[in-house]
Amino acid sequence: ALLATGAFVRSHPVRLPRQSWRHERRSALLAGIDVGGTVWTVGTTHLSLVRTEAVEQLALVLGLLEDQDPPRVLLGDLNLLPGEVLPVAESLGWTAAPTGPSYPSWCPEIRIDYVLVSGATVRSAAVVALEVSDHAAVVAEVVPDAPRPLPALGR
Repeated sequence: ALLATGAFVRSHPVRLPRQSWRHERRSALLAGIDVGGTVWTVGTTHLSLVRTEAVEQLALVLGLLEDQDPPRVLLGDLNLLPGEVLPVAESLGWTAAPTGPSYPSWCPEIRIDYVLVSGATVRSAAVVALEVSDHAAVVAEVVPDAPRPLPALGR
C-alpha cells in the first residue's frame, strides 16, 4: 500500500518476476504523486526472501522508476542487506537514506528496510520503533534536487 498527502496523478502495479513458481509472488506499486506542485515518482515494494531473486527484482523496479521523471523515491522491505542493495542502487545513481537496522523491531539487528532516492536529497532519516510490526519504521525527509539549467546552445 502507498499512502500520500498529495494527489495521485498515476499509479501502476507491477508483478515482479520470480525464479520458481514455488516462491511467493511479489509486486511493486509505482505512482506519480503531486506534492505542492512537484510530481514525485514513488515506488513501494516488499521483495522476495530469496536473495538472488530480490536483487533481480530490485534492479527491475529501479529501472522502471528510472523511466519516469525525477524526483524519485523507492520505499520498502527489500529483504537485502546494505552490501546487496547499495551497489545496485548506486550503480543506477540512487542514494540510500542513512539509516540503521530496522529488523526485528524489538531489537533491530539487520537493515532490510530502505528509502532510496534519485533526483532528490535526503535531509534527515531515522529508524522509529513501532509496536505494531516486526519491523521498525524507516522515516526520511526528502526534498527534490534543484533543476539543472539547460546548457547554452553554441553558435
